[in-house]
Amino acid sequence: MAPAFKIDRIDDDAHRHPLGAVSAYAVRHSAMPHMAEGRGLVVMGELSETPEGEEATLTQASTELCALSLEISNGEKTYRGPFKLLRFDPVSHLAIFWSAGAVDSEAAPA
Repeated sequence: MAPAFKIDRIDDDAHRHPLGAVSAYAVRHSAMPHMAEGRGLVVMGELSETPEGEEATLTQASTELCALSLEISNGEKTYRGPFKLLRFDPVSHLAIFWSAGAVDSEAAPA
């Protein structure tokens, strides 16, 4: 089984804020057209290990549909870029992130 993807929010000062982790099966490329590119990256699942202080940030981002700068990594693959939080449920921690622009990806060094 592939390791879970850890999700960190990167603020304007390049500080890293852990948001939690989702199952490896929650990270998928969507066939739906993206505004800037042919495909988008969708991250959907229940966030585990979400720090209590970040719940308000996630709720606000979901309400305002503002883009968050995220780094999503499982140690084998890393994605970095802006993502909109289409939905966040503070009770179940179900989150749906959609890439909001160019997302860089890289494989972990061997």
